[in-house]
Amino acid sequence: MGEFSPAEERDESDADDPRLSGAALLDAVADGVYQLDREGRFVAVNDSLADLTGHSRSSLVGSHVSRVLDVQDVVGAETAIRELLVGESRDEIRLTCPVFTAGGDTVACEVRASPIRLKGEFRGTVGVVREVDDADAPGIDDVGEHRQAFDALAEASADGIIMLDDDSTVRYANPAVERILGYEPDELVGASKMTIIPERLREVHAEALQRYLETGRKHIDWTYVELPGRHADGHEVPLAVSLNDFEHAGEHYFVGTFRDISDRKAAERELERQNDRLERFASMLAHELRNPLEIARVSVELLDGGDEATREEIADALGRIDEIIDVLLAIARDRELIEGVEAVALAGVAADAWADIETGAATLENDAEAVVRANPSHLRHLLENLFRNAIEHGSTSDGPSDDGDSEPDSADSDDAPVTVRIGDLSDPDPRSDAPVGGFYVEDTGSGIPESQRAAVAEPGFTTDEAGIGLGLTFVAELAAAYGWEWSITESEAGGARFEFVGVGLA
Repeated sequence: MGEFSPAEERDESDADDPRLSGAALLDAVADGVYQLDREGRFVAVNDSLADLTGHSRSSLVGSHVSRVLDVQDVVGAETAIRELLVGESRDEIRLTCPVFTAGGDTVACEVRASPIRLKGEFRGTVGVVREVDDADAPGIDDVGEHRQAFDALAEASADGIIMLDDDSTVRYANPAVERILGYEPDELVGASKMTIIPERLREVHAEALQRYLETGRKHIDWTYVELPGRHADGHEVPLAVSLNDFEHAGEHYFVGTFRDISDRKAAERELERQNDRLERFASMLAHELRNPLEIARVSVELLDGGDEATREEIADALGRIDEIIDVLLAIARDRELIEGVEAVALAGVAADAWADIETGAATLENDAEAVVRANPSHLRHLLENLFRNAIEHGSTSDGPSDDGDSEPDSADSDDAPVTVRIGDLSDPDPRSDAPVGGFYVEDTGSGIPESQRAAVAEPGFTTDEAGIGLGLTFVAELAAAYGWEWSITESEAGGARFEFVGVGLA
């Protein structure tokens, strides 16, 4: 969004159009409207805010919000915005505070702000400033009382708040700092910020600050960064930190808010250990299973006489077990460790998968054209499970009811044979520079009741007494191993439709 400007000139054909352009509409609003960048500097303001503050629009744009707000209010707003960004349920903050005018007066106002997110990244804030009666904002005309209100807010904050000057001297610390780092606020005020920086990182911090003061360039993301802090007893505490700087009364300050993420880091380490154990177990299991498989293969080859067709069938079954072991390893390992990924024509793999299962009277409509990046064996097994699920549970009379009851299904029932269709989906994923797409598999059967869609991929879920309930679990886990997102909906014919997006294209 650029600077809000008067209504653009429009073509004469629009002369009778009573609608205002977006920019003109903002300038017609009686309340002040503003946009800040991620550092808290004005990117755009409307005429109402300029009139309220007594500053020209051109002089406000590019200046820090502390030009019109008290330092404590800036820190309070920064803290509240950060809480929104780390998962609070609110999408807006409200602050009742004095706004400073160009003439040095204060105007009682309600300030609203919401974070701007683009592709999941914080880009700044947008909000509204509205003048309120003093009666609606008791005490805010008295800056001293207002600062007392801020102190109460800062003291109640679960996050640590520290304000520094250009010399890295701590000018303010709230009580949460003691709980997180073990220092009493009075102990820190007047001390160097290096007090709370681990010794091994002090030189790096000093060089980064000096470089920023000289060039204005930041070497880290100030919106959110994870850094260690030094506890008063000497141990390091992992912190999630948000930083900003501003000017007030001709002085330059830095403010940092931070919270202890020790519990989260411990959980991440435990999860990593569990994943390592799972991968080791999967590799061991694969090794132990492949030994008897190899013995069985050799034994089949050494058989004298017998039915050649039977021998081939046994060898094919053993080969498919070996492939399934490969797929299970892919599910257990990280995406980057999946082997055998190549350009695969989706239509060809779908045809092979259909040929490898019992289809009865069911038919396949293969509309796929995409060429995806996957291990062909993995993709074939995924499609086999989807096709088998459609055939076994796709009867228009024998499908599962909404209460979970079902009769044994059959592809040879007297009902109209189920039709299974596979085709492409477009997926313009803004998060990735790589080409991505998707595909769907749908059928003309009885579908999956909405009440069961969240549960069908759970291990053991089945509506067939003879089933073990792992087919769709297999599909879900294999899709997750590749980073594909998938969902269940209803096909146009009322059957089940499985959609996969985020699929890498060749």
